[in-house]
Amino acid sequence: MSRIDFEWEIESQKRQRPPQDDVRERRQRQRRLMLFGLLLLLLAGGLGLFAFVVNQRLLDRQRQEAQLLQDTVKAEVAALRIGDAYAWLSRQDPEDEGWLQEQREHFAQVDRWKVAEEVELPGSILAVHMEDQRARVLVQENWRGLPYARLWFYRRDDSGWRHTAPDPGFWGESRQIIGDGITVDYFSADEAFAQALAGSISATRSQHCEQVDCSELPTFSVQVQPLAEALLAWANAEETRLLIRSPYADRARADLPFDKDFQMQVEQLLEQRLLRHRQVSVESAGG
Repeated sequence: MSRIDFEWEIESQKRQRPPQDDVRERRQRQRRLMLFGLLLLLLAGGLGLFAFVVNQRLLDRQRQEAQLLQDTVKAEVAALRIGDAYAWLSRQDPEDEGWLQEQREHFAQVDRWKVAEEVELPGSILAVHMEDQRARVLVQENWRGLPYARLWFYRRDDSGWRHTAPDPGFWGESRQIIGDGITVDYFSADEAFAQALAGSISATRSQHCEQVDCSELPTFSVQVQPLAEALLAWANAEETRLLIRSPYADRARADLPFDKDFQMQVEQLLEQRLLRHRQVSVESAGG
């Protein structure tokens, strides 16, 4: 009986509670929810502002490093242009004696080219790629009136950017072009060259499809390597895998990396291989 009385009393209290109390509690709950939401917004805004400031500082730092790198390149080109050997060598990697000797020889060679009026050094920066403490820069030079480009490599140390020997491990990301009867493996620094190369080889191979079924022609695999020993060479006895040195191991046409002279060499090499294949096919069919 006491339990029934107790529950009845609770229900009675609820019925006797003024409606104003319920309204007041709802308003208090709404205020607490609004305050909580406001705090969340302030926290999110603070975190966003912090991330923005950090990102801006990183961007400012990157811009400063990029500007310092470009200033270094321009100083090197100016040293070559005016014939200041000390200024030229002071920008090179001091820890690589072999590289220093190469750069002494290059400086002397440029002097001879300038006397013969074969080279001009505008120093235009065509492309820049920076990653951590390394960078590569494509720098224009005009050779006998035509635009060429050299790929220069740099390493950051406490004194600034140092011009280093070509770095095969920093030629860019690995990429591949797959076409009809051909694959070309290369690195991103050679993008324009590889695209033109693949198009030329595909066209050469397609010409032979007019006399022979394309399915009977050999499939070619081409590898563009940063510092291959030979400029152009077959890598296997079957003469289906071709090794080509990157044109930027020395210098390349700025407007036409796969220049006409080199294009003719590649086409002649492929023509010889395709003609021999056709001859063997004809002899086999006749036999």
